[in-house]
Amino acid sequence: MKLEKREITLNEQDSVFEMICLEKLLAESYLESLFFVERKEVGKFLTEAINEGVQTLFSLQNLVKEKE
Repeated sequence: MKLEKREITLNEQDSVFEMICLEKLLAESYLESLFFVERKEVGKFLTEAINEGVQTLFSLQNLVKEKE
């Protein structure tokens, strides 16, 4: 039996869904890290990163709703 290479392509909806999942995972990691912060500067950085991630999530979810 001969194995052939297959090209797998994601459509736009699959790509956006993958980005949403990754952004959620990143936000969860930032939130978990926020509980162990000992320096104010690091906490501020994590808070800003969480805010940016959540804004990206909302933008991606709006994009999905527009495409439906």
